[in-house]
Amino acid sequence: MRNLRLLSLAIAACVVLGLVSLAAAGIPSAGNSTASLASAGQKTMYICPRGDGETFGSVGATINVTVRDGNGNPIANFPFEDIWVESVTALAIKFCQGGISADLNTDINGNTVISAGGVAGGGCTQGGIRVVVGGSALTSAPGNNLNVRINSPDIVNNRIVGLDDVGPFSAYLNGAYNFCGDYFDDGLINLADVGIFSTHLGHQCQ
Repeated sequence: MRNLRLLSLAIAACVVLGLVSLAAAGIPSAGNSTASLASAGQKTMYICPRGDGETFGSVGATINVTVRDGNGNPIANFPFEDIWVESVTALAIKFCQGGISADLNTDINGNTVISAGGVAGGGCTQGGIRVVVGGSALTSAPGNNLNVRINSPDIVNNRIVGLDDVGPFSAYLNGAYNFCGDYFDDGLINLADVGIFSTHLGHQCQ
């Protein structure tokens, strides 16, 4: 009788484990999914609300993403629009409607990339960006904090480069160095940055 009871418990445990495994299949896992930069080192880019600034691809910051489920298995054909980036510091970067998503659905191995032609948004962050899959930010490193700095002529972060950005930029130009005004990315704020700022004045989300 005891052996029969133990056998019943073992079968029940196997059924439960099987159901748990089945429930995890095909559902993206924030812990098992990964993201990394295609090349090493810190990357810097400037963006504009119109989407005519730099892109992740143009500055060597293409992001490789692999989507896996709770069992560690790759998820094929996961929708590209459900894979996106956000700043680690909340709202430091505000993207225009639609955000920045993956280039394509995942392939048979669960892989896709984010090279983002036309990054539309504003703000400034040196705190890195992270990848979000299916609404959950990745918890695995380095996808939870990729070493990418972003700035924009939209300094006040309202998704338009307007007169309210002129004052802060003038302060950067005439004051101590501030990364948020260094669009040319040379450690200086000078005429090169003035030219970039002026080119994007009046640009806003489309």
